[in-house]
Amino acid sequence: MKKVNCLVFGVPTHKGIHRSFVALDKSFLQAISGAQLQYYVKEGWTFGIPRVLWDEHFRKWDKKRFANLKKLRSVEKDLVLLPAISEMFRTECETLKPAPIVLKCQAVEFKPDMFGNGTQTAELDSDTRATGGVITKRLERRLNQMVPVWNAFKQIPEFENAKSEDMPNIVKLKREQIRDDREDMRGFYGNHRPATAPPPELIDEKWAHFRWIQVHLLAGLDFFASYGLGAPFRREDMIHELIDLDYLITAILVGGLVSRERRMIDRFKLLRPDGVVLK
Repeated sequence: MKKVNCLVFGVPTHKGIHRSFVALDKSFLQAISGAQLQYYVKEGWTFGIPRVLWDEHFRKWDKKRFANLKKLRSVEKDLVLLPAISEMFRTECETLKPAPIVLKCQAVEFKPDMFGNGTQTAELDSDTRATGGVITKRLERRLNQMVPVWNAFKQIPEFENAKSEDMPNIVKLKREQIRDDREDMRGFYGNHRPATAPPPELIDEKWAHFRWIQVHLLAGLDFFASYGLGAPFRREDMIHELIDLDYLITAILVGGLVSRERRMIDRFKLLRPDGVVLK
């Protein structure tokens, strides 16, 4: 038996190639069968369910999302529910410690009557439908806050008067800076943090606050490269981007990602090179 190196959100976790605790995203769940999911569990993988997975399913309910939950139900006892990012933030503010060493995962419990006895897609109860609407409004507000910030990337000195052929190399260098320059990340965080948030000198890659800054700056680079000169974008595409960022932050803190989304995998490998990817 491989020796456990540490606890992450209360889950015994190996490091390096032996790591088997991974955060699950919808793209992978939708691409495999229930039998395949059961196989991975038998092989020793521990699937952590980010709260955003529920958000993504319940804000737009259809037969594919219902089928996904039926797959999860087949391994329900072997799943763990990861804390929400908002809960991670609160915990770090209150304890001044990284969320992954303080918070613990919970068991996943589906409502007994959710799946019925037939094969037709179940109807969501009124409370869950209402939650879906709240989730969409929250994402809309967040998008309205982030787009002006990402558009402001044009004020970064390297981007001023840059030629289009130089942009890929500039973006590459800035991505590496986001990954490697801890003090720069702390400085950006310190200029924007609420008064109740942990002090900049305390946080590093183990903290949800730090990873949130990294991930959103990385997404800002990609947004600016695609839309920074005023090119139109679909709001629903950008809302999906925000959902992916929440998956990514959680997976980076866990140290493992299971996904079929190429961009998410690329960002994960950049910011968590010691992590494991199942795809």
